[in-house]
Amino acid sequence: MKLRDFYLIYANPVLGLSAEDAYELERVLRNVKGFERGRPGPGGGADATPFSVAFVLIAIMAGGPRRRAVATATDYYEMTCEGAELAGRGKEFRPKIPVCPLTDERKFGPALKRILSTPNLAARVNEIVVFRDWPEAIVVYRDGRKKKRSRFVDNARTAGAARASQLGSLRVFCTLGDAPLHQMAIDLTENAKEDAEWTGK
Repeated sequence: MKLRDFYLIYANPVLGLSAEDAYELERVLRNVKGFERGRPGPGGGADATPFSVAFVLIAIMAGGPRRRAVATATDYYEMTCEGAELAGRGKEFRPKIPVCPLTDERKFGPALKRILSTPNLAARVNEIVVFRDWPEAIVVYRDGRKKKRSRFVDNARTAGAARASQLGSLRVFCTLGDAPLHQMAIDLTENAKEDAEWTGK
């Protein structure tokens, strides 16, 4: 599956933008290291992989001007799991970053990538919440009968976020529900299997 095909399925009904707008956003995001460009021409284009889809989803959910899409999506992708301790200088720098209990990942981007590549994990997710006023995201998931949250933040900007929360400031956020997220994971996994069979890997 190419990203173009992914947009035809999910862009308008699920992600709130046209397939054309999603493709234009992708063209900007191709400047991100590791984001495949794919070959030009008919049948070409970038593949829909857990990484590329995660990056596009983060860019859409974070919002903001398209000219800042790479910087914004990268900031959100790199957010660490809440509770990180970044202390020391130089050789004494000893960061302690906890892992997300659901995905075992330390950063939001890799956590979302893991969810998109593992349908069983995606089936446990209730929703993904991304705040647009500052870098913060929450993965709400089921652990047995309990509902739990894994929160990711930009450690350099947590003070401002905490202050806004204390004041009850207006916050704008974007959510992605469980059903489309689970279906995306299924589609991406089946796509990877088909590619492996086609290439013989």
